[in-house]
Amino acid sequence: MASTTPSYYRLGSLRFLRGYALNNNEKRAHSIQRGFQDILRAPLLILILLLTSCVEDSASVSAPDIPEPDPLARDSFVMRNPEIREDLLQQLGIHGIEYWINSNGSIGFYVRDTKEVDRLANEAIGVYISLQ
Repeated sequence: MASTTPSYYRLGSLRFLRGYALNNNEKRAHSIQRGFQDILRAPLLILILLLTSCVEDSASVSAPDIPEPDPLARDSFVMRNPEIREDLLQQLGIHGIEYWINSNGSIGFYVRDTKEVDRLANEAIGVYISLQ
């Protein structure tokens, strides 16, 4: 059966379809290529960030000089719980840490003994809590 459409119309529509198909394939190839670029870009960016952030600085900053505290410097604290207070005073005496009771009721001590006083206070509080 012969077509009633003139041949130049058919040729034009085929040219249009052929151009459309090529244009779509180019777009698809471009989007696939772009997808691969995106897939490679993310790990590469993460790798660069990790490498630059994990580099050890060779010129490290020295620790600041902290002067030794004055051996006669004093400090104090208030212990309001009478049971913990009595236990702490007893432990300070046992361990030979020099202390005194200030006029406001706080317990005074020398700064050089701060670590030991903290340790004994924490132990006294822990014992009190465990007995409750």
